[in-house]
Amino acid sequence: MRWPWQKARLVEPRPMAGRAQELETAKKILAEIFGARPDEVEEMIQRRLEGSVPFEREEGC
Repeated sequence: MRWPWQKARLVEPRPMAGRAQELETAKKILAEIFGARPDEVEEMIQRRLEGSVPFEREEGC
């Protein structure tokens, strides 16, 4: 709650650098959990993303 004389503050989105750092940290955690190399973790993520696409794009879209 804010007082009527206080200005509302905009909530800024997180900077991409912070998100990129979070992604790298997550990749390191996955590598440690699965005992994999960083390139293997990247491949696991790519395969997961390819398998999660619920539909195929039609040509011309």
